[in-house]
Amino acid sequence: MDILRRIDQVVGRINTHPEYSKCVYKEFTRALREEAGRESYFLEFTRVMDPRSIPKEDKEIFELSEPQIRSRLGNAWDLLARNGIDLFSLSKLGEILLPEKNSGGFRNREVQVFGFAPPGPLEVPQGIDNLVGFLNASDIHSVLRASAAHLDLIRIHPYADGNKRAAQLLQNFCLAKTGHPPAIIPLTDSELYFNLLKGALSDRYAFKSTAFQPSESERLFTEYIGSRVLASAERLEAELAKNRAYDVLLTNVDQPGAVHSTANALRNIGRRGNRGGIKVKIEKNNQGKKGEKLEVIGDIGERELGEVLSICAKRAHLKYQIVNRSCGCD
Repeated sequence: MDILRRIDQVVGRINTHPEYSKCVYKEFTRALREEAGRESYFLEFTRVMDPRSIPKEDKEIFELSEPQIRSRLGNAWDLLARNGIDLFSLSKLGEILLPEKNSGGFRNREVQVFGFAPPGPLEVPQGIDNLVGFLNASDIHSVLRASAAHLDLIRIHPYADGNKRAAQLLQNFCLAKTGHPPAIIPLTDSELYFNLLKGALSDRYAFKSTAFQPSESERLFTEYIGSRVLASAERLEAELAKNRAYDVLLTNVDQPGAVHSTANALRNIGRRGNRGGIKVKIEKNNQGKKGEKLEVIGDIGERELGEVLSICAKRAHLKYQIVNRSCGCD
């Protein structure tokens, strides 16, 4: 699958690039995960044309505040991080995400999903146990495993409500475990997502498809999930590229204006083309009057930074030293 190759290329660059900040990686990945969670919370409400038509029992969910959603998602994620993916953690996941509808573990009644009948309540624990075994033992590609987790949790439908939210969180937790960013399913894709999901579920319920031998419908669903992982990976790489950070130590600064001229030269590089810009802050280097420091943050590689500084150094007869501080956290 070509989408998997493209994901591997981007994620490979992210994980090995010496100039990308671990702090930026951590913070932006968390932001992507929270965005994915927010979108999943309201995905099912996209079919509601008039908020007044929302049933009374669902209105409280529809009106959840941003901090409330973030708290529930964080608690659910922490549950999986503490306990791993097992029968206990998945039995609690639905209640943490949607306590208004779920309590006491798995559902205890029959439900419908897209007109299909999921396993009965007595079959749910065994179905979840099988899913846990698959996720902990399978050696298929991480994106395939995560997509299968998403699909199979909805197929089993272990909770009275909130199964799609839980499925997306489980999927993204599986991705995070292997260093992949989350798949964000935007509200604008709701019709596409539901159609692909319905097609893949139809084949799963008819025993025409598995994670190892997927039908065409399941392959299309998995490819869509892969496209959302790729979109997040490309956003993450762009964020990392425009937030590379260096300290530039300047010495032998004899010419008036040489430091400001060097700083402006770097800022001008950041204004070219589609770059994300370059911020330069001038600080004293505590090395006497002839030593100063530039804090450089932006879309520039260390090699190009060195080339610009080399030209400036020749003009102003100064010396420089580059310290890459992208790998540390302040």
